[in-house]
Amino acid sequence: MSERDQLKVSASWLNARFDRHQSGPCAVLGAPTAPGCWDGYNPEGGAQGASVAFFNIAGAVQPHSPKFAGTSAYERMFPLASGARLSLGGDFAYSTGYYVNPVEDAYGWQPAYWLVNLAASFASPTGAWSANAYVHNLADYAVKTSVLPATTIGEPRTYGVVINRKW
Repeated sequence: MSERDQLKVSASWLNARFDRHQSGPCAVLGAPTAPGCWDGYNPEGGAQGASVAFFNIAGAVQPHSPKFAGTSAYERMFPLASGARLSLGGDFAYSTGYYVNPVEDAYGWQPAYWLVNLAASFASPTGAWSANAYVHNLADYAVKTSVLPATTIGEPRTYGVVINRKW
């Protein structure tokens, strides 16, 4: 490592659960009156107009709460003889599996995954212009972000070039 290198690392350990006396979804109109924290929704694949299913989510893991998540990023800058700068880098993110809604069923489970992003940038000697090329989600992994009312997924593999000019 030198002054031309930049390394970033972050991690989190989480244990997030709904309290037994949670407010909010517990007060859903028409929810069961039994003690607990009730959440209601139309079950996946249910017929339109089907009755709402209620689940007691007291003690359930909160949505989008992986036990462990971490990221690391590395960037290396290469000063060129002309005074221009080239930098190359990437970042890597890992998450353990988690539920994307409070009802802990197979539809709402997002398995553990890795995401990788890469980037390269070039800046002219005067800084008047620059170019940045990138690839996000290199493996093209579809991260589940929601399942109700329909399954939605995160950003697919995306790549591009951005050119900037300063006047």
